[in-house]
Order: sequence, then structure tokens, then C-alpha cells
Amino acid sequence: MEISMDHHQAILIPYDVNKPFQTITVSKKDTSIDVLKYLDSKEFLIEYISKQDVSYIYFPKVEKYTDDMEVLRNERASLLVRRTGSKVFCGNAIFIRSTVPRKEGVHSAHPVDITVEQFQRVYQYITNPPIVHAFDFEGNLESYSDLVDVILNPSTFNFPDGDIWIEKKNQNAILNEYYSRCIGLTTAEPLYEAFGQGGPFVSFFKVDKELTIYSSVQSTKSKARMVLSHRLLRYYIYRQQNLFFGTEFTFDNGYQEYIESKEKDAQERIEYQQKKAEQLKQQQLEGGVPDGPDIKMVDTPTVTQELKEEDIEIYDLLNNSKIIKKVTTKTSSTACPSFGDQVSMSFRLYCENKMIGEDSGKILFVIGESNNIVGLHIALMNMSPGEKASVLIHPDFAYGDLGIPNLIPPQTPVRVEVHMMSIDSRCNPSKLKLHLMTTQQKIEAAKKIRTMTKNFFSANQIGKCIKLYRSAVNYVELENLGKFETQELFDQWKDEAIAIFINLAICYSRIQRWDRVYLYAKKAGICGDEDNPKVHFWFSRCAEVKNDYENAIVEMLNSQNADYNNTYMKPEQYQTRLSHLKKLLNKQTQAEKNMYKKIFENFVEDVDVNQDEILQEESKDIEMDTLND
Repeated sequence: MEISMDHHQAILIPYDVNKPFQTITVSKKDTSIDVLKYLDSKEFLIEYISKQDVSYIYFPKVEKYTDDMEVLRNERASLLVRRTGSKVFCGNAIFIRSTVPRKEGVHSAHPVDITVEQFQRVYQYITNPPIVHAFDFEGNLESYSDLVDVILNPSTFNFPDGDIWIEKKNQNAILNEYYSRCIGLTTAEPLYEAFGQGGPFVSFFKVDKELTIYSSVQSTKSKARMVLSHRLLRYYIYRQQNLFFGTEFTFDNGYQEYIESKEKDAQERIEYQQKKAEQLKQQQLEGGVPDGPDIKMVDTPTVTQELKEEDIEIYDLLNNSKIIKKVTTKTSSTACPSFGDQVSMSFRLYCENKMIGEDSGKILFVIGESNNIVGLHIALMNMSPGEKASVLIHPDFAYGDLGIPNLIPPQTPVRVEVHMMSIDSRCNPSKLKLHLMTTQQKIEAAKKIRTMTKNFFSANQIGKCIKLYRSAVNYVELENLGKFETQELFDQWKDEAIAIFINLAICYSRIQRWDRVYLYAKKAGICGDEDNPKVHFWFSRCAEVKNDYENAIVEMLNSQNADYNNTYMKPEQYQTRLSHLKKLLNKQTQAEKNMYKKIFENFVEDVDVNQDEILQEESKDIEMDTLND
């Protein structure tokens, strides 16, 4: 079959699974007309086969899905549109292959031909992929995706070897997108190993039972993770080419480099300790350093001495004499903060009996996140509100082998005088706290906030309600959740997320922020319940505020249709709302008619005036002609 330059081949996907895929010809210029003809429909909708992809499927537009339409369900086409989840599509469908030239600076997509054989391969690899779904690594750098090209054509693209990243997009961001779209994880946290307190660090990730990939040795955790992400991306590209086209590859997982670096670092530390021991021994022989343990409490004045000396309590927090806490002011409270909690505190830092730092005002400190020595985090986790303590911290949990030039010598203990004032409830949970919580704990935390907020709503404290509900959003956002282990857990999340988003929409309606009302109503719909009557109700209210009464009526009807058992509103309440909206629409229509009528009348008057002037001029001309005759 010959195809002109004005047409291209597409694939018809019959809803009847017993009918094969068919090649059809579609006009490039009048695509919509041809599509409607093949679909035998008055309207259509378009769904892309993945996020930001350039290939798409035409479906007949169905206003509402009913049970008698089950026979028209297009199971094969629905499976191709992975990102729509459980969405149902009915009737025949048309697959359009579109592509983007793999050239720098060219990002415009255009439709191209596709054969049935090619489509069958695409269908197989999208609906039943080998291990993982296809991912367009090259297109991702330019914020588009061409999965059909990835599945049909072998590629030599890969990120440059080595640990230097020069691409347009952050490697961690690309890797997280890959995990989300192809493996079903919101993120995959790597593990870290520190060769010593404060580094250097190696990051590693277990891909499967047989393969673990390691980063090179880096000075910080963030650098180690970025190098690891780079190496993982290179591996996943090689693996994808192997799975799709059988391309052989070899890959260095970095294990040998990791072992050699670890052995080298251990040897350097041994040599350093031996050198340090020899220096101390020499100083002892010369009388410069007294015999005794490496660390002891420095007898210096403390800021507060409310307790008598005999009443002071001393605790070895790690049972190895490396963090010693001496309580100088007791408290009746027994509450202690944990990882991710925020505390109010003040402190003074001493080294070798000299104060080298002070913050006597109230400062906020997030345990596990704030940039400070590890020993202070551990000490605060063992203190209660109102308590004051003097804490001696070994260099392994302070400033380590390097110290701070001109301030703290290497391998020197420090002492911190701490006053913990309170454990503060943060409006938004920290990233660390979210990471440590299970999915069930996050759902329970969101439910607890929602229950607590009811009292503030009853008292009309809308600002407080919004603040609390927005903190609850952190617990139900999908990006902060892991994999749902059971359907029951997923249903719990869905119910809680919808409740929070709808309640936020209600709160914002109280302060007339209709843009936010629409945003959170839409989020409630995205949670998997697009036919929720509450969602359609608030869509209707938003349309009403914008004077879009036609859509307001449509959404109110959708709300009524979705409210099968009238659990949200009674039938008479729906009728009252619809009558009100119809009156507003009639009033708006009449106002428009009056406006156009007035415009038309003004236009006619102008025309009449012009015609009178023309007739007068013509009469004058006739009179002049008569006089001349």
C-alpha cells in the first residue's frame, strides 16, 4: 500500500480481543476527521502511553461509564496507557506513533508510520515487559519520552564513563524518575559506609540478589550518592539494551575499587595511630602529659550550678566513655526527643578549658538533620525539656582526626554545656522523620491531625486548620510513601488522602481562595476517586465563582450522579443547587442578549444616520445638475 506524504500509517486496536490489530491510513492535516470516522464517534479523547511521551492513543469520548458498556471495554488499549491506573476505555482505539529526531536542539515531535509487526513488539514490551518497563534515558534529558523508539531501535546512547557528571539534569532526579516509572518505587535509598567518623564515604545499592553497585570514595555522603546514581544509570541503560536486543555488555560494579580503598584507608589510620602513640609516649617521657585515661572530665566552671556537687548525676551515654553527660539541672519531665524531632536549646562550646563558641539565645535544632557534631545529637536525645547538662564528647563524635584549624586541635575532646528548653511540635515533619516512618504510621499520623483539626474548624479558626491540614499532606503525598503491601493499606491511604484534600478545599473556600479550592479538589480526584461526589461539588462551586454557570451545572449533575446513595447531599439539596445555578445561567444569558441587542440597535442607528447623509448629498447633487441644465 502506497502512502502519500500527506498521510501516515496508524494502528486500529479493536475492542474485540478476537480481532487482530489493523493498519489504517490517517491524514496528517485532517487527523481529527479521520480519527472520528474510524472510531465512529462524535468526540474523542487522547491518552499518552507514558508521562511526557510523544506517542498516544485516540479513544471515543464517553460521558459516563455504565455496566452495559462492559462489552465495549478495550482491554488491550487500556493496558498500553500505564499511567492512568485503573481507568476504563471503551470502543475501538487508534494508536499514533510519534517521534522526535535524536539531534541536539531538535525537540519537535511528528507522526510517523508504524506497522502491525512493530506495534505488536511495542505492545508486548509495554504490557509484559522483561523484568522492568522501558525508559527513554536520552529523551529524559530533554524532558520528553519516546518509548516506541526505545523498544524498536537499538541505541548506543549512554552517560559518559567516570565520576564526572556533565549532563543537563541531576543524576539523582533521573534515577528517581526511572524507579518511579519502571520499578514502582517512589525512591530507592542507598546505603553508606564511612571509613571513619566524618568520612570519607562510600555509597552502595543492591540491584538484585547477585549484584551490588558501589560508588567511588568521596568526601561527603551527597557526593558518594551522586557518583552511585551515575553508575546505576549506566548499568540500567546497558541492561535495557541487553533485555530488548540481546546486546552483550560488561560492567564494573566498583567492588574491587571499594575493597582497595577500604584497605588503604585502614592502613593509613593504623599508621596515624602508631605515629600518634609514639608522640604521646615521647611527651610522657619528657613529663608533658600525665598518665591516665585518654579522656576525663575537665573541671571548669559551669553556667548553672543549681545542684549540689554530691547530687550531680553522671551518665555514660554509649557505655564506652566517649560521650559523658553530667546533669547540672534536673527536670521533672521524662520525655526525650527522637530522630527528626525539633528542640529549642542554647549551648556553649569549650575546648581545652576555653570557650570557643556560644549561642545563649533560643535556637531550633532538628535532631538528625541540623549541621552539628554527632555527639550533640546523641546528648540531646538523652535529655528532657528544662534539663541542663555538661557533656564531654570524644573526638570520634566531635571534630575527629582533623579538628578545626586554629581553633580545635586534631583528636581533641570538646565539652558542651547544653540547656534544652522544649521539644517543639513541627508544623511539617522532617524528611528524616518521614523516611523512618512506615506507610501505616504515616496514614495514622495524617488521621490524628485530621481528628485534631475538627475542633479548630468548629471554632472557625480557619488559618490554624489550613496549617495543620497542609502538614498532614506530607504524610499522604505519594512521593513520601513507599510501596503498598496490601490492598487494604492502599484503601486506607486513599480514604485519608481524599478526606484531607477535600477538607483543605473547604477551608480555602471559607477565605475565598478558589484557586486553592480547585487545586485540592483536583488532588482528591487524582487519588483514584474521580467520581467522588465531593470532588465534582467543589469543581461546580469553583466554576460558579468564575461565572461559568454551564460547567457549574454539569459538575453539579456529575456530583449528583456519583452520589448514588445520597450520602453527601439529599436529592432536594441537589435540586436547590441546580435551580439556583440555572437561574444564574438564565440571568447571564438574558444579560448577554440585552447587551447584543443594544449593540445592534446602536449599529442600526449609525447606519440610518449615514444613509440620511448620503441621500441629502445626492439631492444636492441632483439640484446642482438641474441648475446647470
